[in-house]
Amino acid sequence: YDISLFAINAPKKMEKIGKYQSINKFKISLGACEGDCYKYTFVDLNTNFEEISSIGYSANVGSKLEGLSKTNSLTVTFNLAKKFNEQYSKVKFQKGTTDLKKYDLNTYYLFDLSG
Repeated sequence: YDISLFAINAPKKMEKIGKYQSINKFKISLGACEGDCYKYTFVDLNTNFEEISSIGYSANVGSKLEGLSKTNSLTVTFNLAKKFNEQYSKVKFQKGTTDLKKYDLNTYYLFDLSG
C-alpha cells in the first residue's frame, strides 16, 4: 500500500521541479492476493536477458484482481482488505463482485490510490 501511494504521488511532486515538468503521468493498477507462490527466473540463453515470474494460486488471483483494477487503484481479496483496515484505518475500499469461480472468489475490494 505505502509503495503504491509513493509510486502515484512521486511524479506529482517531481513535476514542480523545472526539469521534470514534462514528465509523463504515472499510472498504476495493482492486484494482490496473500498466499504461497513459486518464484522462477527465466533466462534467454541467446541474450542472457533474465525475467522473474511467479506461479501459484496467489500469483494467479493477484493477476486476475489486477485485471479488475482501475487506473491508479489497488484491488485485493477480503483478507488483505481486512489487514489494510487494521493497519491503515483511513483506507476505505469499494466492494465489487466478480465471477471467478475457478478461484472461489466472488468479492474483491478496490482502493483508489489517486487520492
